[in-house]
Amino acid sequence: MDIVVRPVDSHDLVVTVSADGTVTRARFEPHARQETVPPQAAPTADLLRRAIERWQAGDPFPFADIPLAPAHTEFARAVRAALLETKLGDLITYSELAQLAGRPRAVRAVASVCSHNPIALLVPCHRVVPKGAADYGTYAYGRELKAALIRSELRNRSELGTPSGEELSKAAALPL
Repeated sequence: MDIVVRPVDSHDLVVTVSADGTVTRARFEPHARQETVPPQAAPTADLLRRAIERWQAGDPFPFADIPLAPAHTEFARAVRAALLETKLGDLITYSELAQLAGRPRAVRAVASVCSHNPIALLVPCHRVVPKGAADYGTYAYGRELKAALIRSELRNRSELGTPSGEELSKAAALPL
């Protein structure tokens, strides 16, 4: 069953929830329509809506209480765990993520895990950027959406007093 939420303008997040209430997939689609949420999915739908509100309000870990289906491999679990430790608006390089996942030499493998992330936004692979790049890098749902997510997170954080004006200026100056 799918639940549709809108974290940013023009893109809906379609979240697939299994019968046991865990999120198995989250993907961005323009103009998705919400069907009636079945009663068994209502608790997860409520959690998701509150989590999106917290994300928009600048909560550093807004999706911490969302039940996620396990990653398929031990390595993917390690990468996911490291991604889930990144705070709202923090950018991390693939090299840094590989280090945090306990596999510092597996940078390309980390990039592959990120590019095949089945749970967009909730597992924040959009926060991963290439080392030394002049832009945000690629994203399964497009560079423009990745930039919009990052800028939205930085704006949301700035309402709580962080990041600095310099960080916001730098982020705004980065090309898509």
